Amino acid sequence: MKHLIILPLAALALAASANAQNSRTTTIEKPKGTATKTVTRDNGTRTVDATASRNSDGATAARHRERTKTEDGISGSGSQTGFGGKTRSYEYDRTRSGNVSRADGQIQRNVSVTRDPNFRPRRAGRRR
Repeated sequence: MKHLIILPLAALALAASANAQNSRTTTIEKPKGTATKTVTRDNGTRTVDATASRNSDGATAARHRERTKTEDGISGSGSQTGFGGKTRSYEYDRTRSGNVSRADGQIQRNVSVTRDPNFRPRRAGRRR
């Protein structure tokens, strides 16, 4: 009888913790500056806020990204401000189609992405 009462209570506790807001903050301090990144997950929405400051001149850079799961894909937006003060922002919608094909053990999905025509992603820099 005890097990019949404990199991549903445990399931409720796990379900409540799965839907709860989850946040994680990371701070990195180096001789040239300090950076902080906070990632928050809340019921299908992921928000990332990051800031960096240089010790030499006190300049700061910031980034904010938000991604939300929708019924048929993902919707997102964000903004970024560089050390020089220039700001850029973006929005996107990614739509997942229903036609999934499987052939020879491979899964293929058709995905369409809609972006602002002026959006030009930055080229990846070389890592050292």
